[in-house]
Amino acid sequence: PGTDKGAALGAFLTERGARSVLFAGDDLGDLAAFAAVRASGLPGVTVFSGSAEASAEVAAQADIVVDGPEGVMDLLASIADAIER
Repeated sequence: PGTDKGAALGAFLTERGARSVLFAGDDLGDLAAFAAVRASGLPGVTVFSGSAEASAEVAAQADIVVDGPEGVMDLLASIADAIER
């Protein structure tokens, strides 16, 4: 209670000693987490998981826009493949 996704993400990144961050979200509640990614000072990327209920405001704040949860999975698979190479 009394916190948002941005505060939770910031605390998690600090607790884990994160060196980078990728956050994917799909609604207005995720804007605080997008801001936390930018405020963290870490290399990071924000991803909007678009859908039929897509918010143009969230999409405009994201670094990458993908097509729903399947798009997030495809993005993560592409990143994993690039790391393996």
